[in-house]
Amino acid sequence: MVIVDPESIKSKEVIHWNGIHLFHAWFSSCSQKVRLFLRLKNISWTSHVINLREQENQSDWYLGINPKGLVPCLIHDGVVHIESNDIMAYLEQVFTDPPLLPPNDDSRNLIQGLQAENSLHMELRTLTFAFLAPKKFKSMEVFQKYKDVNSACPCSSQKRKEIDFYSRYLSEGISKDQIYSAYIAWNKQFEELNKALEDRITVVAERQVYMAGSAISLVDIAWFVNCDRLIKCGYPLSDHPALFAWYSRLVQLESFQKETILPLPLKKKAQRLRIKQTLLRQTMKDVVRQKQKPGKKSREKSKEKSKVVPQVILVSQSKNPNHDI
Repeated sequence: MVIVDPESIKSKEVIHWNGIHLFHAWFSSCSQKVRLFLRLKNISWTSHVINLREQENQSDWYLGINPKGLVPCLIHDGVVHIESNDIMAYLEQVFTDPPLLPPNDDSRNLIQGLQAENSLHMELRTLTFAFLAPKKFKSMEVFQKYKDVNSACPCSSQKRKEIDFYSRYLSEGISKDQIYSAYIAWNKQFEELNKALEDRITVVAERQVYMAGSAISLVDIAWFVNCDRLIKCGYPLSDHPALFAWYSRLVQLESFQKETILPLPLKKKAQRLRIKQTLLRQTMKDVVRQKQKPGKKSREKSKEKSKVVPQVILVSQSKNPNHDI
């Protein structure tokens, strides 16, 4: 469990709060996971919405609660918990009914599933920023504050990747190479998930299967949120039939469905952006297709290079017969 040291909490009033309080952002995937978990558990909680676009997570008051400035952040009877997967694991221990952990024989699937999901966080952010939030909403001033705060803490490799990501994003945006690399990473993971679901269907001889057992668990919550986000980014999840069937079943459930609905202003903005990307051939499918299949001009240039290089080598050989090529 990741608990914030009480001595480092400067916004002292939260230490005296009773019950469950959640600081979250509507379109934060990690916040979505915890909200979905709370719904499935029927846990009563108090909502504190953090506007990331207005950099409320970098305010002195919020940093006084969570020095990392990240969401979600859960406070239970004055104790501050951070990191979404750790928050869910903690709540599972406290609120055991209904259980969202798989049976003991499936615990390995749970651990592996959560580790794999967490390892692709930066790739998810890359595709989100490229296709749903293309504007640079973090100023250099806010980024520097964020960097200073996190550099003062023991910095994990994941956090360093995050800092590097924002640094490049603010100066260069998201490149097609980054998009393609993130797509390949997710495509590979989805292929593995699809195969695992197919194998499970074969073993239990039924189609109502889940990621880590015969019932919905933390792993299903984590992967569902990611699948839904990537669908909104333009990822063709239907390319993975078993995974798409699993997603389609869950999205029919009210608790899951509520986390897939975009606020109307964001929905309209996303629709306008998708139309623009389609017209400019800048959708995810377009970028992937361009990277996988070089255009005619690129092929012609490659042919020209293959013709020119031998000529240069021959000239070098004639001028300097001792040249080591």
